[in-house]
Amino acid sequence: GLKESAKLKARYPKIKIVVFTAMPDAAFVEEAREAKVDSFTYKNVSTADLLSILRATLQGVSNFPESTA
Repeated sequence: GLKESAKLKARYPKIKIVVFTAMPDAAFVEEAREAKVDSFTYKNVSTADLLSILRATLQGVSNFPESTA
């Protein structure tokens, strides 16, 4: 989960981490940001959008859903 992602980022800062989840909770998105993950998406994303997110993340562009709060 996010705790392990934070540990990985601390140990390997250049690693790219994308969270792929079914949890539509705005607090979870914020927790992911705090864990320093690079991108975050939901499981209902299309294949084309997922590939776009992965490619952008590899190029250094973060992607997070807009806050619902």
